[in-house]
Amino acid sequence: MFRLWPLCYPERHLIALGFLGSLIGGASTPAMAVLLGLMLSAFFEEDMDVMTSKANLYSLCFLGLGVVQFFACLGNWPLTVGSAAMIKRLRCKLFSTLMHQEISLHDQLPPGTLSAQLSKDMGLIARAHAHAASTKMRLVGTA
Repeated sequence: MFRLWPLCYPERHLIALGFLGSLIGGASTPAMAVLLGLMLSAFFEEDMDVMTSKANLYSLCFLGLGVVQFFACLGNWPLTVGSAAMIKRLRCKLFSTLMHQEISLHDQLPPGTLSAQLSKDMGLIARAHAHAASTKMRLVGTA
């Protein structure tokens, strides 16, 4: 997996933005739990004006946290774009390698086998690259 990262070098800014969005998305989940606890504790206030003001404050905090989570969800887009560009470069390299093989390789295998295997492998790499990186960064943000 780490040998694939140099292929993403031209999109390093997009991938960094995607990592940042995933970190923020991971950190917003515990923040929501803390905010929910504070909101529930506001309902145990004796004074109705204090309870109303705290409830209004925490509802605005929930609104702000919702906006943050919306933009954190958009953090998957840069990772997907960076992964697609990396897959394009990797496909070109593998196709070039296949074209430089000896002719006997192409005689032994049916024509669709190589292209189907190339397509399947690239799909697996694309899903593993973008999704795994996003999930790991979210876990780091949660911890």
